This record gives sequence, structure tokens and C-alpha cells, in this order.
Amino acid sequence: LAYEHLYGITGASPLFRGTLRFDKWASALAGMKAMGLLDTSPSLATLMKGSLSDAGAGWPDLLRALGVEDMQAAEALAGVDGHRAYEALRAIGATRQDELVPILAADGSTSPRDA
Repeated sequence: LAYEHLYGITGASPLFRGTLRFDKWASALAGMKAMGLLDTSPSLATLMKGSLSDAGAGWPDLLRALGVEDMQAAEALAGVDGHRAYEALRAIGATRQDELVPILAADGSTSPRDA
């Protein structure tokens, strides 16, 4: 797959690429959009490369910076869509402070596409 090079994955055999899906996924994405997680404007990139650029910053820090500290905040921003978005983020570990998933690659890029 062409994704091996794009994502910097070597020696994986076989390699599969897919999407995370679950019931009400469209609603969850609408909630993520309302939270600002799908924003492609320079302001989000500036936030990620600025205040969240230290090595210890993870997804919970980004969510807090966007005003989404917990399920109640997600629901206040986007109602049922916010609730579903927060559930999806929790399911993939993005809300766990104890096991941080970095939001920046070691080279400072914000996604494999930027590398």
C-alpha cells in the first residue's frame, strides 16, 4: 500500500488501512466539527504548533484548549452530536490523560500528510 511510506511504517506485513466506524458516526463527526476538531483554518494549526507544541501535549490538552473539558462541555457545544463525538474520542483513547496520544509528530508536523 502507498500508505506505508506516507505514515512511515516499515516492516509491517500485511498492512491494512481503514476507517473507524460505529453507529451514529455521522452525528459524531458533526459534533467534532462543532468542537473545532475538523477546522482547517490557520488558527487551529497555530494552536497545535504553539501552545500545544511541547512534547507532553496530547489530545486531552487539545480538547481543553477548544473548550471541551468533559462530556458536559461537549454536549453544551453540540448537543447530542457533541455527546456522540465525545464518546467516539473516548473510545479511541483521546480523552485519557494517563496514556497520552501525541498530537504532534517528533518533527513537529501535525499529521502524516504534513511530514
